[in-house]
Amino acid sequence: MYSFRADQPTGNMCGYFMKYVAPGDPDLYAEYVQCLPVGHPLKLAEKTDDMPNCTECGRPFARKSNSQKYCTTCKYEVRRKQKAENERKRRTNTMDTPK
Repeated sequence: MYSFRADQPTGNMCGYFMKYVAPGDPDLYAEYVQCLPVGHPLKLAEKTDDMPNCTECGRPFARKSNSQKYCTTCKYEVRRKQKAENERKRRTNTMDTPK
């Protein structure tokens, strides 16, 4: 079982651990996130009624515009995936047209 106590996490955080291992154990994840400094993106903000959930990760976030669907940490990943898909479609359409 995982166990740790620290005032602040030292060094770099393992992305694999944070994305795949820690969420499997909610108590461990909560303990780890509690050690993070205030304002860290993984630290959940207090949800209020006017804060929507991110479409990608489900965490509450403060909107900067009325049409914003993703939190700041997810928007870059979603944009990268959308751009790759659009490029794939564009390349496919270019090859299908007769010359």
